[in-house]
Amino acid sequence: MKPRSKFLIAGASIAVLSTVSLFGMAAGNFSFLRATGTETIHWKHYAAVEESEDTHGSKEFWASCDDLGYHVFVEPTQGTIEEGGDFAKTSFFADLAYGDDRYIPSLFETRNAVYPTLVDAHTLHYGLYPQSVIHDPTFIATLNALSDEDIGPNRWYLYQGAYYAKLETSGSLMSGQRFDNGDSIGKKKTYWFTCSPIEWKILANEEGNAYALSTLILDSGCYYSGTAARTIDEKTVNPNNYRYSDVRTWLNGSFYSKAFALGDAYIKTTTVDNSAKTTDTGMNPYACEDTEDKVFLPSYRDYKNVDYGFINSEEETSSRQSRTSEWSRASGAGVDYGRAEGESQWCGHYWTRSPKSTYMRDVHSIAPDGYIEGSSSNPDYRGVRPAITVEL
Repeated sequence: MKPRSKFLIAGASIAVLSTVSLFGMAAGNFSFLRATGTETIHWKHYAAVEESEDTHGSKEFWASCDDLGYHVFVEPTQGTIEEGGDFAKTSFFADLAYGDDRYIPSLFETRNAVYPTLVDAHTLHYGLYPQSVIHDPTFIATLNALSDEDIGPNRWYLYQGAYYAKLETSGSLMSGQRFDNGDSIGKKKTYWFTCSPIEWKILANEEGNAYALSTLILDSGCYYSGTAARTIDEKTVNPNNYRYSDVRTWLNGSFYSKAFALGDAYIKTTTVDNSAKTTDTGMNPYACEDTEDKVFLPSYRDYKNVDYGFINSEEETSSRQSRTSEWSRASGAGVDYGRAEGESQWCGHYWTRSPKSTYMRDVHSIAPDGYIEGSSSNPDYRGVRPAITVEL
């Protein structure tokens, strides 16, 4: 693993710009009228606040008492300085967020979101994503009271060192969707979810670069929303073309920017092989060009690769089964609710990146029992199980 210091915010530099000021003003968005006489310059010194598992920290700084909102990270050589007390006990510390140059992420954020953390030889945690629903009405009321000022760089809400995401379900959500405790997931209802570290299964590790697949179905959506071929750059592009698919755009756009907003330095750009040999036949007319991606979907052949832990067959198998998160179910991911308790419960459908060779709209996907099946590209109830190449 690489040293933590690579990701910590740089320290000793004079900072005039800040999003959240010590005195409630937005430093950097206006000009300061500085006192000219050194005898009239007054500063308050605030010691560094160490970050913890539950809360963020802050850097040591000196705040100007004359120019409200202005602070520096090097001790001033002019003027008078007095101690400001325990900054952690002030409301200004509680309001610190990522846009503020004094902010130091909590250990929770740092450990689980900024760095890939090995759980064991086959599993790692990296990045954050909404996963588990919150049921406690008191805590929900607390989260409902949060404002836009509490939104972090991943566009989720930061509260006491952890992130929470709010979701309004679709009016077209499938009937019968349920949370883990059996509660029905209502249509057009708002729920709060805890953002947890993403767990990845290491499929292969070559010279410290791990091919890792999410253990859970994290979200849902269509492969491509249309049903007809279109023309792009004077070429016919079919609905099952991975390069121009909606799911690829979403993975490398919205998903990537949120899941790895706190740190993405260990994710490698992967040359994704989209040739016919990765599909059900080496003569597949719907295979597309290779792509360069940060996040991608495994291929049909990947899910039959015994070296990755799967079986070399399309038949049902627990090795390809994947559980849906509560967030993905609320987002529309389909589940086989008829399955028994245990590892098979809450397993859902999810996409591969590979087109079938039989028809321009057909794509290979994985059924809840692990069977490799074909599907039209436009259903939005199939889940998304991302993969990455991560440097360990």
